[in-house]
Amino acid sequence: MWPAFEAVKCAERQGLHLAAELDWSLRVAFFDQSRCISMRHVLFAVAEQVGLDMRQFANDFDSGITKARVLREAQEGWEELRVEASPTLVLPNGKQYSYRALGLPRAILDPKRHYRLVEIHLAPAREQHAWTSTTTSFGRLCKPRNNIFTPRF
Repeated sequence: MWPAFEAVKCAERQGLHLAAELDWSLRVAFFDQSRCISMRHVLFAVAEQVGLDMRQFANDFDSGITKARVLREAQEGWEELRVEASPTLVLPNGKQYSYRALGLPRAILDPKRHYRLVEIHLAPAREQHAWTSTTTSFGRLCKPRNNIFTPRF
């Protein structure tokens, strides 16, 4: 997964909106399409679909310009901030909000199956329309049972 983190940091050099688009597209490629996003050719194919300037992206990625930043941020997350789950929002004052506090679903991955998605646990939604849209979205890909969704594949 490190190459994917590096790719998103490289995309940031072309604009935060492109980095956000690449980040989401890589998640879809990994979780929904079961693509190996740690492979260079897969990363580059997704980056090209997002619309990155591929010459600049390739130069940035291959030069390792973002590697130190990715490693530094990972170390900070583990050792200093003690982030235990992803996603977690960390405010400048150090206060943390995990996926549950943010009202986001929790993905359960199975390490014995190469970290394949095996369940999605929905967090309680604060508003009915948010709950309806979340269950509708996950219901397309998964079988619902008591706010736990299992993939159909």
